Amino acid sequence: MIEADTKRIGKHKPYGEFGQLLDALACARDVRGPYNVARRLKDIGGYEVSGQAVSNYLCRKYLPKHAFVEAFCEAFEFTHQERRKLALAYTFPRSNPCMTLHGRRRGRWEGARGGISCHER
Repeated sequence: MIEADTKRIGKHKPYGEFGQLLDALACARDVRGPYNVARRLKDIGGYEVSGQAVSNYLCRKYLPKHAFVEAFCEAFEFTHQERRKLALAYTFPRSNPCMTLHGRRRGRWEGARGGISCHER
């Protein structure tokens, strides 16, 4: 079930709540799309990440590491308020019931082994 206001990319992959926030903050700084975000992180912050990995973060397939979030904040020069909003969305996601503090293990939204997301079950 996909909500009407959920942003889509590629072949109908919806952004998660955290991904929507990352995308909105990047778009506010005239950077659109996961590959452009990855390029900006490399050029400005020196953080190596692929566009595919950024896409997976936006589409809630994987939980980004703290280093990615910090590099994202630095590369886009977020204000204290924007960082706080991002931290809340990262820590307490509302849109996906399997994205809880207890479900996050080994850098993935759900599943300790094999990285099974709740959408693949």
